[in-house]
Amino acid sequence: MRHSLVAAAALVAALSGCGTAGPDPAATPTGPTDGTSTSTGPAPTPPSGTGRPTVPPLGDDSVPPDLESDPRVQAAILDAKGRVGVVAADVVVAGYSPVTWNDGSLGCPQKGRSYTQALVDGELLLLRSDQRVMSYHSGGGGDFTYCAEPSDGYTLRTG
Repeated sequence: MRHSLVAAAALVAALSGCGTAGPDPAATPTGPTDGTSTSTGPAPTPPSGTGRPTVPPLGDDSVPPDLESDPRVQAAILDAKGRVGVVAADVVVAGYSPVTWNDGSLGCPQKGRSYTQALVDGELLLLRSDQRVMSYHSGGGGDFTYCAEPSDGYTLRTG
């Protein structure tokens, strides 16, 4: 898994802002607008300062063997297929991690919106098609949502 995330991180860094291969930094991101957790916790992870998509810190966790058969992941793969115009078989899971989002934006804040300031348990899914890596976020066991401009607003969950 470590090598998958290293490759995904390199791809995201290399492709950010490169025409249609990466997200447009000026584009308005899409994503969930609410969180359901009411717990409090540590301060947010400092942002990278680049404003570009990020991937989770590298860990030794592996992708669960049945992850690709999860209907939520299948829906995300179909969504990614529509974004890049390829067959679903060409979209693969590049990374996955259970995370705790720092707020109700689930790591995908939109300008001009406000979010609950509570920690939200969720998941981060990275999908890859050819050279493009796409970030999908989930909170509270809900569906994965595409995030064009992910933030560093999460911590990895272990266990």
